[in-house]
Amino acid sequence: MFARLEAAISRALRRTALGAAGALFCLVGLVFLTVAAWVALVAILGVVQAALVIGGAFFGIGAIFMGLSMRKPSHHVAHPPVRQPMPDLMGAFMSGMGQGTRAGEQFKSARH
Repeated sequence: MFARLEAAISRALRRTALGAAGALFCLVGLVFLTVAAWVALVAILGVVQAALVIGGAFFGIGAIFMGLSMRKPSHHVAHPPVRQPMPDLMGAFMSGMGQGTRAGEQFKSARH
């Protein structure tokens, strides 16, 4: 029992660590891409315009993510499950069980 729990915890920790490492590498890559964009835009446009372009891009991306986070979830209506007809053998068994239970209850009430 504890071995399964330890294995589950180990898998969860491994997934978390790999996810955190992936996020860190993505962040470092974003920093380098931002610096490269800065260098390229400064060479073409100048310092002020480069700052405006990069700042506007980050602001726009942030606004999009904030907008996505404020969306209300769509409500999906779950359809009621379709009742499947019981196979003949199972239906006969359940009918017999019900009748036996009722007969037993009647027998007990008649004795008392």
